[in-house]
Amino acid sequence: FYPVTPGTDKYIIGSPIFDTVKIHLENGKTFKIITNNNDEENIYVLSINYNGKPWTKSFITHQMIMDGGELVFEMGEFPNKLWGSKKEDRPFQKIEENLITPVPYFSYNSKTFENKSLVEIKSISKESQINYKIKKSKKTFAKYTSKLEFTETTKIIAQSDNNGISSFTETAELIKIPAGKSIKLNTNYSSQYSAGGDIALINMLRGGSDFKTGNWQGYEGVNIKAEIDLGEVVEINEIGMGFLQDENSWIFMPEFVIFEISENGSDFEELTKVENTVNPKSSGGIIENFEFKLDKITKIRFIKVFAKNRGTCPAWHKGAGNKSWIFADEIWVE
Repeated sequence: FYPVTPGTDKYIIGSPIFDTVKIHLENGKTFKIITNNNDEENIYVLSINYNGKPWTKSFITHQMIMDGGELVFEMGEFPNKLWGSKKEDRPFQKIEENLITPVPYFSYNSKTFENKSLVEIKSISKESQINYKIKKSKKTFAKYTSKLEFTETTKIIAQSDNNGISSFTETAELIKIPAGKSIKLNTNYSSQYSAGGDIALINMLRGGSDFKTGNWQGYEGVNIKAEIDLGEVVEINEIGMGFLQDENSWIFMPEFVIFEISENGSDFEELTKVENTVNPKSSGGIIENFEFKLDKITKIRFIKVFAKNRGTCPAWHKGAGNKSWIFADEIWVE
């Protein structure tokens, strides 16, 4: 038996394993459990006696244990469907004080969009009213009634209300990205750390210091090879790519990153090779931008990126010889 609901004083009864168990309590009392007809065939509880009297409930309380006494199980091969089946014999918990209202949640296809984004706001509580407002807007909270459509980068704040009790607020940010950009990955990222798919490296979403937040794309034991089409010829004076190191999780900076650029997609030239300067023994969520400032404004449309994975964890590392990871969040130009 054990408390299914954390914090409750009710211990839900299961089938005993032992014939006899004694719990010697600190208050000097003893709680004794006896199982009759206990074997591999008789797995069902037919009845229970507590201190010599029938016990019909499918649970015992913490106080019963602390008071000491004797709990006797009668076991059988077939279930007694009448025992513990009444509503009053089943465990029930209900919070009636300090009630809370569940926070609402957002439903949308992606955090990023090119033209427009449709957003739904929902709540697990059918009785709650959902209110929302747009951050930076002077308007106060308005009642949510139907899907919202956005055509620009927007931050939405939502809150639920139930009988005057308001929930905490929940925030979602939808980011509009330039239309026409595309990326081709020539190495595979881990499905566990996809960051939303191929577009993750050009979706304008940066990762934080924790690799588990969902904005980092992870590559195990392989280099990153990517080709980007900006959709049109643009003038740039800076190029870069962001990476994370968490050596305790076998995630290291790439040894170096090579950027190649082209205006026509056929003739590429190596722009630069950015070497890693982060000590592989440095722990924690370290974020590093491998970036390069051009001497002059340059016209490009296509970019090739090569990030060199060290391949395996170094000899001094606890994962020595195992595959190392590269985690990247974004490739950008300015």
